[in-house]
Amino acid sequence: MTIDIHCHLWIREFIPEAYLQAIGKAVAEYRTHTGNPITLKEMEGKIFPQWWDGDGGRTIRQMDKAGIEKTLLLPMDLGFSMGEPPISIDDQNKHILGLVKRYPDRLVGFFGIDPRREKALELFERSVEEWGARGLKFIPFTGFYPDGE
Repeated sequence: MTIDIHCHLWIREFIPEAYLQAIGKAVAEYRTHTGNPITLKEMEGKIFPQWWDGDGGRTIRQMDKAGIEKTLLLPMDLGFSMGEPPISIDDQNKHILGLVKRYPDRLVGFFGIDPRREKALELFERSVEEWGARGLKFIPFTGFYPDGE
């Protein structure tokens, strides 16, 4: 069985503007250095829309094309370090875990949260008990250490 153990679902309303701008800038700079330049404005209009996958269908199609049987979906809580996105991390996790229920034979959902959030442990426990989360995703580059308090 082929399993993708690290997949982020790209949903525009889940991504803080600062993160989107940083990704766009990095890709634009890379493309410039490889002789295939693109502006940040072009990224926003041409490239980013190809990444959006609110219903999980794009991910399933990519899995089929690559021969991947299961994928672990890992929500990203970037709010503390880059500003809160339009959709709360609680609602992001509920959405991701709802997609797992839509594709139970293909997707495995983790719960993503910054451990510095108020009631992070309680939210994680609820996600396991009520929403079916199968694991926990941290993003340490947002400003904490996994072995910290």
